[in-house]
Amino acid sequence: MGNWIKRVTLSPDQVKDRIFELVDENGDRELSLDEFMDGARRDKWVMNMLLQVDLNLKDWMQERQCSADF
Repeated sequence: MGNWIKRVTLSPDQVKDRIFELVDENGDRELSLDEFMDGARRDKWVMNMLLQVDLNLKDWMQERQCSADF
C-alpha cells in the first residue's frame, strides 16, 4: 500500500491557535520574541506555516498609498 497523506485545510485562526499551542512556553497566550524564535526552530510544522505566509509588504504599502490618494 502507498502512503496516504491527509491534507487538512486550516483557517488562519486555526493556524494561529495551533502555533500558540506549540510555541507559547509559559501558556500566557502571548509570545515573546524568544518563544517565537525557539518554537519556529523547534517545530517543523510551525516553520512550514511561517514560510507559507505571503509577506509582500511592498504591494500592500503601494495599495494603501493609492487608496489614501483618493
